[in-house]
Amino acid sequence: ELRAELPELLLTLDVAHVSVCAEEGTPAEAIRAHAGALALVHLEDAPRGVHAHLPFGEGELDLAAVLSALQEIDFGGLCAVELSRHSHAAHELVPETMARLKRSQ
Repeated sequence: ELRAELPELLLTLDVAHVSVCAEEGTPAEAIRAHAGALALVHLEDAPRGVHAHLPFGEGELDLAAVLSALQEIDFGGLCAVELSRHSHAAHELVPETMARLKRSQ
C-alpha cells in the first residue's frame, strides 16, 4: 500500500529474514515477487525459522536459487554479504564466501 503512494520507495530484502519470517515460500520466490521494488539484497545463510545470520553453507539457504532469481529479474541493485556475527573471522570467511558465491553462479 505504501509503495502505491510512494512508488520511488524501494526495498531491502534480507534472505535470512525471509527464511525466518515467511511461513511458506523461499528467498528466491520473494526476490521474484518483489522484482520491481528491490534496491538492496542482504545475502547470508540461516536455518529455516531461526533468526541466525550464518556464513554460507551453515544454514539452509539455496544460494544457487537466490543467485539465479537475481539473474532472472535482471537485478541491478546492490548485494551485500552479511557476516555481522562473524566479523572476528572475516580474514577466513571472506575468501570462503567469495569462493562459494563463484561456485553457486
